Amino acid sequence: MDGRNCGFIFEKTEISTVMEFSGWFMLLCLFVQLRQGICAYCGSSYYDPSSNTCCRGVLTSHKNQLCCGKKGYKPPYESCCNGIVNSPGGSHCCGYKAYTPPYKTCCNGQLNAPGGTYCCGKKAYTPPYLVCCNGVLNSPGKKLCCDKKTYDPDYETCCHGKLHPRNGLCCGSVIYNPEEEICCSGIVHTNKHRCCGTESYHPYSEQCCYGRYVKTRGYC
Repeated sequence: MDGRNCGFIFEKTEISTVMEFSGWFMLLCLFVQLRQGICAYCGSSYYDPSSNTCCRGVLTSHKNQLCCGKKGYKPPYESCCNGIVNSPGGSHCCGYKAYTPPYKTCCNGQLNAPGGTYCCGKKAYTPPYLVCCNGVLNSPGKKLCCDKKTYDPDYETCCHGKLHPRNGLCCGSVIYNPEEEICCSGIVHTNKHRCCGTESYHPYSEQCCYGRYVKTRGYC
């Protein structure tokens, strides 16, 4: 057992005197110094905490460092981000990289420079200069989003993510004219007054029985 890192050095003239007691003496001294914090154990060796730092069983060459995985680092000059030392450091982490807002913005693990007010997917942006629709940036000018695109509701209609001219109502992802057609559970039919599931029927000559369309009237 080697205690030289904790200050145990014997002169040659003392070796014969202390040889038979050296093992117990070393153990006793190490125990006392470990209790007092003068000596500590790191991995497979002892070390002086006033000179080194132990990080997960690995000695670093500097004292009073913080640990980042098996490496030491010294804030604020360095930062630890998910086990990786960053130099220079930053106040925030974005994945494995350090950064400082507002000069940079982290969006879903990707750093953006210059920064922005909000995130759109992995990109930063600042309204009203850009508009974000489902993770896709669009140029300003139009008011609302239709899936990943912007549109003006004064001129267009969005039906389940598909754009149409503003001349009717939505029936699923298509558009229909309610004066001439009827929408039955997302299916457009010529207006027969009523719906039966996805079918349409005329209530005076046909009927709907428990969600099923019947061509002749009678009892369900």
